[in-house]
Amino acid sequence: MSITLRLSLIIAFLTIASALGIAQPQQSDSICVAFEKQGKQWCATQRVTINGPNGPVTLSPGTCFSEDIAFNGVDVAHELNALCKP
Repeated sequence: MSITLRLSLIIAFLTIASALGIAQPQQSDSICVAFEKQGKQWCATQRVTINGPNGPVTLSPGTCFSEDIAFNGVDVAHELNALCKP
């Protein structure tokens, strides 16, 4: 994944968290509250919109992502593993 794409995803996640009114001391933690690690997957715990490289996608609670599987052009689980502590 290119650094530009990775930064775009991080910015999109932070924008989503800001829109949800989530305030955390560390910016990377702000998007993490919308997801929960369940085994090897990350699952949305609330309705959240991801603005990925292929456009915005709204996720319902319970939507899960496994690493090494692209969703809307992004390996969401990989990005969450890098940003969030389970």
